[in-house]
Amino acid sequence: MNLAKSDQNKLINLFFIGILIFSVSVLMTALNSYSTNTGKGIFTILSGSVLIKTLGFLLIVTPFFLLPKSLPKSTYFKIIYSIYILWIVKIGMTGFEFSLAYLYSSFTGYYYSLLSILIIPLTLLISSNSLFLKNALKYILIFDIVYLIFNVFYFSIISDPFFTEYHIRLFYLSNALMVLTYSFYNKKTKLIVFISFLVALVIAIIVARRNLIFSIGLTGIFTYFLAITYKRITKIKKVLYFTVLLIGFGFILTLFFTDNLILTEELSEKNRMDNSREKVVDDFYLDMYQSPNNFILGKGINGTYFSRAITGEDEQRLLIETGYLTYILKGGLLYLILHLLLLLPAAIKGIFKSNNRFAKGAGFLILISILEMYPSGNSEARLYYVIVWMCVGLCYNEKFLSYNNKQIKQLLLPRNKFLILRQRQNGIEKKIS
Repeated sequence: MNLAKSDQNKLINLFFIGILIFSVSVLMTALNSYSTNTGKGIFTILSGSVLIKTLGFLLIVTPFFLLPKSLPKSTYFKIIYSIYILWIVKIGMTGFEFSLAYLYSSFTGYYYSLLSILIIPLTLLISSNSLFLKNALKYILIFDIVYLIFNVFYFSIISDPFFTEYHIRLFYLSNALMVLTYSFYNKKTKLIVFISFLVALVIAIIVARRNLIFSIGLTGIFTYFLAITYKRITKIKKVLYFTVLLIGFGFILTLFFTDNLILTEELSEKNRMDNSREKVVDDFYLDMYQSPNNFILGKGINGTYFSRAITGEDEQRLLIETGYLTYILKGGLLYLILHLLLLLPAAIKGIFKSNNRFAKGAGFLILISILEMYPSGNSEARLYYVIVWMCVGLCYNEKFLSYNNKQIKQLLLPRNKFLILRQRQNGIEKKIS
């Protein structure tokens, strides 16, 4: 199907509007649950309605099927990606039931649904082009604004870990790409991007969400790394800057491997609570090793493991907080290995084999998504993972990697009023067009 650029642009906008509606619906559903469990009266919009969530889902999948598809030219990528998608289909078919309730939950669920593990990785087919990229950056900015508005609107529960976890994951984390590539945007855009970054980081620290501190902190560290890499300074200053960088990275690691770090009382308590989750990991391994096939091939999209570590009672758990272990639970070691075989080379290409700062930022975002599989990193239906898969496609695109910074600016600018860049030529400030 040959679609005009204007029609493609409309479909891409519908796609992102669908993600926005779906994300709001998921957050409101979580808030309704929170209100019921705590007895606190919390005003919600859309109320997690099945119809609203379904509308969001349809606005995501319909443009996906209508938009033109393309793959990077890399033979390696085509082979691994094809096997990866086929393996995900196998995961989805394991334990499949032909009932309306099962189909609905399997396709529209937030955690480990066919939307999150199959459709979102498939969005790479429609995202490796400048039109999708420009719209993606525009909607990341819109999500930032929604994130800040919700912080004001729900200020009374802003310090609640339950709200913060959902809120930041759904609406903020995709901002990492714009933080990493901040040098390409105008002052107003930078202001929104960095206000969102600082607000999210401070709130994550206050509510002691170590996984969020890890993800947001790494974004700041890698952005700092890119800034000093491109900065024209003396070698002595570079050594000093890199020393600060190493200290920052060491601090992030300390959050996970040291119990004695006192940043806030809540974080110290969180360390002790998270260490108790080691029992969950032990239960996971005990369950999975009962059959070698479970560990190698996984248990399917609805696979569970036995544990009593959290509640003290026998329960079958669908997820484990450590992301890479959930990959093993659902699709086995093969699923995890295929995932890494796709993402690691993309990160390496973006960071080390590109001529522009944007591709390096995209590479670092992919690297963050890999590293955060230790503290969290479960597959979820949210904008962040759409952006990660878009970056994977871009980093396998040799033409995109070959562009210099000026060419990237020219690529992003046309018809994108959200990302107006200016440069000085002969002392006169003018738009790049």
